[in-house]
Amino acid sequence: MNSYDTLRLLTKELRTTLLNARFIESTTPLRQTWVGLFISTDSSGKEEPIQLQFHSSADRISLFFRSIKNEEIAQRKKRKNRRLFFEDLNGKKVVDIALADDDRIVRFLFDDGAELFFILFGPATNALLFDEGGELVDSFKRTDFTHREEFPMSRREFPGQKKVPVKSNQLESSLPLPNSVTQDQRTAQERAREWILSENPKLSRSLLRRLLRRESPIWAIFPEIETESGARSFAREMTQLISEHPEPRVLEGGICSLVPSEWLTHEQSERVSTANEMVQKAFYSTPGKYSFETKKSEQIQKLEGLIQKRRESLRQLADERKTLERADRNEKYGHLLLANAHLKIDPDQTQLEVDDLYSLDSTQSKVQIPIDPSKNLAQNAQLYYEKSEKGRRSVGSMKIRRKELEEDLRSLEENLAQLSSLTTHKELDQWIKDVGKEIKSVQPSLPYREIEKSGWKIWVGKNAKSNEIMLSLSHKEDIWMHARGVAGSHVILRMNGKQERPPLDILETAASFAAWFSKARGSSFAPVMFTRRKYVTKPRKSPAGAVLVQKEEVLIVPPVCPPQSPYIAD
Repeated sequence: MNSYDTLRLLTKELRTTLLNARFIESTTPLRQTWVGLFISTDSSGKEEPIQLQFHSSADRISLFFRSIKNEEIAQRKKRKNRRLFFEDLNGKKVVDIALADDDRIVRFLFDDGAELFFILFGPATNALLFDEGGELVDSFKRTDFTHREEFPMSRREFPGQKKVPVKSNQLESSLPLPNSVTQDQRTAQERAREWILSENPKLSRSLLRRLLRRESPIWAIFPEIETESGARSFAREMTQLISEHPEPRVLEGGICSLVPSEWLTHEQSERVSTANEMVQKAFYSTPGKYSFETKKSEQIQKLEGLIQKRRESLRQLADERKTLERADRNEKYGHLLLANAHLKIDPDQTQLEVDDLYSLDSTQSKVQIPIDPSKNLAQNAQLYYEKSEKGRRSVGSMKIRRKELEEDLRSLEENLAQLSSLTTHKELDQWIKDVGKEIKSVQPSLPYREIEKSGWKIWVGKNAKSNEIMLSLSHKEDIWMHARGVAGSHVILRMNGKQERPPLDILETAASFAAWFSKARGSSFAPVMFTRRKYVTKPRKSPAGAVLVQKEEVLIVPPVCPPQSPYIAD
């Protein structure tokens, strides 16, 4: 739905439909959905309302338009909980629509010089409005950009983005290959795909996965595709065909295709007349399939995380045999030190060499025993006896723990195998009901500390990276805090979208936590600055955790250690 070639055709259709149209308003009727209303006027002066839809959910990133009726507009305006976006554009005329030269960014230019950008890839997916001077006016989702000059026109330049053409995203990799595909065949497919994308990284990865299935006619039409030169030649021919003679159609699963129909005889598909119709039909045709794949992928990810933790715990669990060997050695050292307790040791002596009375060798060997020079030999012997006893006690608990971990791991692996075989929503929902509770019962590892006070949630960063993650997850109306003038953790007081000021005692409590998790912990009182999250920005290319703060206030509070909770461990 958001491949570069699809957007290239769609941009041409957008220009035909929305060039010189007036922007009326935009709202967000559903989560991760932006809807803009335009009025287009034809040569006869007849006005037609056009709705532009932008979707930012990871598995359905898309942009398309449709004609709507005035009755639908009136009905929409009756909704009480509407949230408006980009109100500065109301009444403005679209004078240009263009696609970035090398990435999936569509720009709308208005008659007052304002620019509305739609970013249609990965985590950066967003809609941003800049005024004629280049200042950021508004954004659909939170962003750290403040000026047009900071805004890149390529994925390679986006913070945290890596343009790696040979890797697929999570959704694409979750699309199953046919059961008949062997490991050797899959390797051939992956090789061909890498060569094709290295020749033209703008080609649709999800479409290539379908084209390169073993039952695809591509292997017969282009037998040389199994070689690097053949794959690159195929990429050039595919690029030329979809550029000069595109054939829009929608494949099963909502995959958009512009390639010739003879390449898709192994696929169920529906031919459409325009790129806009293709994107719209792909979006609405099989949303359940995407929801199923996404939900299943989330559950698989949770299970795989738990399995990895159990395996790591087993790996770290000491070998009982080695523990017993250490216990025997420590007991032996204790006996030898007691047998030589009459010897005197130097104040700085850290080792004692004695005859090994337990050696089975006919010639009695020597053994070096580490000692603590601050204690006599009898006391050192006692320390070794205590170590030996502790080791023997731990072996029993280790055996119990190992058995528990192995049983838990076996159960998790069985659940994962069962989950991987599910194919319908009904089966998945039943599995989540029966087994998912066990997954939920495991405490998640949050990237921050979470504390609750009188119904208010307080987040505390663990380190610089944690501070950044926490900042990106917070809402613009949340309260941000930090001990003033010293290094420390960021603290977020969650407001749940409320704009009113929180109670003073809650503010002071959160501030006291910010003081505790800072270099001011040892002070009687410490200044803590706070402001709304929307006034905290991160300068581009700045170190992790570095921010710029505006409109801050200060509270003087004593550092207070938060109450213990499952999330509070440092």
